[in-house]
Amino acid sequence: MYGIKSRALNGAEEFKSLEDMASFYIEQIRLVQKEGPYYLGGYCFGGNVAYEMARQLEEQGEEVALLALLDAAPSNRGYEQVPWWKPAYGFRFAQNFSFWLDDFFKSKPEERREFVLRKARSLGRKFLKKIFRSGAGQPQVDLEEVIDLTKFPQHELRLWQLHLDALVRHVSKPYAGKVTLFRTRGQPLFCSLDDDFCWGALVGALEIRRIPGSHESIFMEPDVKELANELKACLVETCSQTTAEKKENLELTVV
Repeated sequence: MYGIKSRALNGAEEFKSLEDMASFYIEQIRLVQKEGPYYLGGYCFGGNVAYEMARQLEEQGEEVALLALLDAAPSNRGYEQVPWWKPAYGFRFAQNFSFWLDDFFKSKPEERREFVLRKARSLGRKFLKKIFRSGAGQPQVDLEEVIDLTKFPQHELRLWQLHLDALVRHVSKPYAGKVTLFRTRGQPLFCSLDDDFCWGALVGALEIRRIPGSHESIFMEPDVKELANELKACLVETCSQTTAEKKENLELTVV
């Protein structure tokens, strides 16, 4: 398994667009493996990068055997919208809110307090921007609304800002291949609350695998073990299927 990190972590300038970032990452994986089938995966923002990589590889005629998206939603494809007028939305919102409360009260008291305070500060800034029509030239994403700024060094915060700003500018494009979405039970409070995170309208085939925990906890014990088991099972199934297809193609060629 190979991990690809931002070139900005090595002192280089970060790409401004998600498309350019994905193209550069493809160059990096081809230094290790020149041609497919490729097995790609990414979490949250990284899921969007992996998706764009798969889309570009498909355009280049390469095979992507597995595209695993870990709790990632497409950008500017409807997931950010709140369809409050739909009859079923009220029920889905109430159910999701109960999941959110459960995850919230599982955190430590000081974490809950800090969460409420930073959300209040972010909401206050958003309100002032609307009142005074300000914000021109400022970052598109209020970083404190997304993460706790005290937990990251300054150079990582800058990277968070660049990546999230690139994400909100990006529009996810259709992909004819298969996507496997690993998703937790909960979703952001204000979104479309679609079960497939709105991937279904973009991809050729979609498989959804449920994993325990919340968006923030899937890489921590004990949830990470369940994620690892699900991902391993998915890899085994995909590898077996790919091998069977190659064998079938070989037999057809021989005949």
